[in-house]
Amino acid sequence: MLTLFVQLMGMGFAGYLRRFSVYPVKALWPTVLPIVAMNRALTRTEPKENINGWTVSRYRFFYITCVSMAIYYWLPGYLFTALSTFNWMTWIAPSNYNLALITGSNMGLGLFNPITTFDWNYATSSYAALAQPFFATCTMWISAMLTGILVLLPMYFASMSYTGYLPINSSSAFANDGTPYKV
Repeated sequence: MLTLFVQLMGMGFAGYLRRFSVYPVKALWPTVLPIVAMNRALTRTEPKENINGWTVSRYRFFYITCVSMAIYYWLPGYLFTALSTFNWMTWIAPSNYNLALITGSNMGLGLFNPITTFDWNYATSSYAALAQPFFATCTMWISAMLTGILVLLPMYFASMSYTGYLPINSSSAFANDGTPYKV
């Protein structure tokens, strides 16, 4: 009942305040804009014109893009899955645990590794790469790097609350000796 009440109150306030919170262009969330642009481009009639040397129609451009994205997805997704988590920095010293912990993109933090993946699903899983402004993406990237360097690594290597026994990048539950926790 509380959830229903909160949702209905939110919709009611949005209805009353739609002049301020819905209609202005600045109220749009940036991740919605590419979807709106694609739907608008595919549903409106278009005049045949030459724009900057391009004479391709919107539908043809959409189909070419879809086919090329499907092919690009199949390469790291099915044919060569090692491209999904590209741990090329750990090739320097394969037996170095600390290097894999800091730069590894599978079970490590992925710090100081500029090319961690060629899979677009991995690259844009936490960031809307093309929908957000560049400064917002840079701010999130810099804050993640600083958090990893200034907070996570010192806590891990100081073994604060037995963190030195645990995997550094895992969502599973572990006991304080590093064994999987039996619920």
